[in-house]
Amino acid sequence: MTAVSNSSPLIFLSALQDLDLLRVLFGKVSIPAVYREVVENGSGRPGTKEIQQAAGAWLSVVTVTIASNVRDLQRRAGLHAGEAEAIVLAGEVRADAILLDDQRGVDAASATSLTVPRTPGLYLAAKRAGIIPRVKPKLESLRAARFRLREEHSRLILERPGES
Repeated sequence: MTAVSNSSPLIFLSALQDLDLLRVLFGKVSIPAVYREVVENGSGRPGTKEIQQAAGAWLSVVTVTIASNVRDLQRRAGLHAGEAEAIVLAGEVRADAILLDDQRGVDAASATSLTVPRTPGLYLAAKRAGIIPRVKPKLESLRAARFRLREEHSRLILERPGES
């Protein structure tokens, strides 16, 4: 399964020491210039070291072929450059999934028929795959790391594996 990720899932999974979860769930993950955003411009922040170590192994830094598509999507959907670039890259590499958390990015990616798991949904997938025993502690850790997760969304996620 091929996936492309924006910076938010990479940062939060790294903060919770779960970045390798992406490798287990997807095999290889491609990232656009968010590498620059997280590693080069984010020195010392969560994710910097982990993403740098994974790059070249199972995490591939890929350049978008047609940069004008990124600018067009930014204007049309009101997205940040990293989100627009991730969505365009997902289309170019024909990804099975794009990992995003921001609602505008999720809406724009969903409009292109891409599967869009958010970071909390990755933990649900990990439980279903038998990788983690419970989702609830992970959601609590995400919140502690300042991930914005509404209570009603948390409840919906936890109902699926019967943890509510």
